Amino acid sequence: MVGALEDSTERQLGRVVGQWLADPTNLLVISSDFCHWGERFRYTRGLTTSREDGVELWEWIEKLDQEALRIIQTKNGDAFRAYISETRNTICGRYPIGVFLRAVETVGRNEFEVYLTRYAQSSKSRSIRDSSVSYAAAQIYSSPP
Repeated sequence: MVGALEDSTERQLGRVVGQWLADPTNLLVISSDFCHWGERFRYTRGLTTSREDGVELWEWIEKLDQEALRIIQTKNGDAFRAYISETRNTICGRYPIGVFLRAVETVGRNEFEVYLTRYAQSSKSRSIRDSSVSYAAAQIYSSPP
């Protein structure tokens, strides 16, 4: 279990978890919801309309989450931390994800492949008064030799 972490602590834990990750007999599970959208979650990114950049609000939320998932696929902890800092996306497992990305960096980014398997939202927000929670699933495998 991981709470809020400073960057230095995230890196330190990543080195420790990296030792477990390097052992192919271990299975690590990192769990997180993605964007918690809406006034009840105190996250609306300052939007005042139900359409942003010409797309429905739920599509905009999906784009926001897909950017996080794309960064996770790059296995770059610095980029993920910068994304969270810039967007303030309410990914509740951002710190465990960060530790995992640091662990991957410790072992070697090229040693793993990330496969996104599913993305869903609890509801399709069409108004800034709506709320939703996003969910994503990914599997990370050791790259074949």
